Amino acid sequence: MNREPTVLERVAELVEQQLAVLGQTYPAWQIRRIIWPDGTPGGWWANRYAELTPAQRATGLIPSIARRDPVGLMMELAVQDEIAHQNGYATGDVRGSASQASAAIGSVS
Repeated sequence: MNREPTVLERVAELVEQQLAVLGQTYPAWQIRRIIWPDGTPGGWWANRYAELTPAQRATGLIPSIARRDPVGLMMELAVQDEIAHQNGYATGDVRGSASQASAAIGSVS
């Protein structure tokens, strides 16, 4: 006999789905859901896989973002993508070594 999932199980499944969608949409970022030691949700974090150069930082690109909810995080990630595109930087998948990551986020020729 199959039992219905609990509310907590459903919430956990939805969070996993949100993480998967954000990760696929923004592959240049490592996205995590923060859970405090007592089990309460603590927000959403995104960290770039690639280190930013001083020139990239000067355009407004930032290395990490923290928001209370996935919608706020998604909005800020979209802003970061727009800043990158306006300044000629690639925003594709930059997982891997630091040197590979730096090359992938470098200027688009």
